[in-house]
Amino acid sequence: MTFSRCTLILLALLCGCAGKTYKVDNPVVGPAPPRKVKADAYAQVEEAPSSDIQQAGYNRNEEKPLLMTDVVARINGKPILAGDILEQYAGRLKEAEKQLPPRKFREIQEMLVERDLGRYVETTLMAQSIRSKLKEEQLTAIDAQLDKFFEMQVQEMMKQAQAPTLMDLEAKLQEQGMSLATMRKLFGDRQLASEYVKQRLGDAPPFTPEELKAQYSKQMDQYLTPAQVKWQQLQVSTNRPGGEQAAYKVIQQAFVEMNDGADFDAVVKKYSDGPLAKNGGHWDWMQPQSVANERVRAAIGDLQVGELSDVIKGSNSLQIVRVTGRRDASATPFEDVQDDIRKQLTDAWREARATEIIDELKSQSVIETLFDTQENADSAAAKPAFSTIPPAGLAG
Repeated sequence: MTFSRCTLILLALLCGCAGKTYKVDNPVVGPAPPRKVKADAYAQVEEAPSSDIQQAGYNRNEEKPLLMTDVVARINGKPILAGDILEQYAGRLKEAEKQLPPRKFREIQEMLVERDLGRYVETTLMAQSIRSKLKEEQLTAIDAQLDKFFEMQVQEMMKQAQAPTLMDLEAKLQEQGMSLATMRKLFGDRQLASEYVKQRLGDAPPFTPEELKAQYSKQMDQYLTPAQVKWQQLQVSTNRPGGEQAAYKVIQQAFVEMNDGADFDAVVKKYSDGPLAKNGGHWDWMQPQSVANERVRAAIGDLQVGELSDVIKGSNSLQIVRVTGRRDASATPFEDVQDDIRKQLTDAWREARATEIIDELKSQSVIETLFDTQENADSAAAKPAFSTIPPAGLAG
């Protein structure tokens, strides 16, 4: 197995939705009915005593692949299993396991877990927080509402997968290592996470005209339209029979006809062998600096509208250019973009506030993971089994 092959497999697996975005503008779940919050919402989070859960310490050099029942983290004492993270990749991981040696396969498993674990922890914490504040009948109503909206997604999945029945869809998901039950749980937790942020978010502060104008000035480059020019080109190749001397004769004849009143378009169509000769050599609006030929760029930058250039000699052609139109640089007025700027500032405020909310929740929780920093690579015994996740905010 070559390094390149391993890299391609890894990239294929890592390509996915790993961002940390919690939409709060239109969540599925409405505001929960009011209820008194427990003094310690997580004081009685129960351990999962299943004997199938592996409690072994973590060894990054271990060649044995992660089992789906291996514990990779704990949230307030509640285990997160490797399968909670890796099930969505099961189909591709199965293929990768056939092609990679055990150590390489283990490394890929760890990379996927480490990449997605932060988002999984945050989503789980927020969903737990919402659920801990609800009575059983409220939870039943919320779950019924989530079931309804998840069913709509299932119908769409059936269309995309061309699965005529629910059993057919489940079978196709099973082939990829997924299940509707897992997808339903992920869907519900993400919706509850969005609702948690929405409940805590509040309204963005009003932004003053001075703040809006300051932001406008700060990102003025976004509202600038650079100077543009339209121009025509008569180009004669020097690679023709007779070389440069023959090309000069053609250019001179073109000048004679233009001085006699011939239209530039007609002369171009008659004598030019440039790329746009058939349409009169017209180039549409562009920034002068986008023209590759330095001498042509300088000419169209300086010429007045309607003015002809001198003969411009290039490495394999002779040219005459003419400017047909100019647009000065301009800026979109503040009045036209102030609503957009206000939305930008509001979105930035929400992003920062959401980060604070999530970090606050995490700071009140006990979060342990298997991904600690190994102080001594040669001494596995010196390495603790778990490490605490540092506060991580909302990332786009």
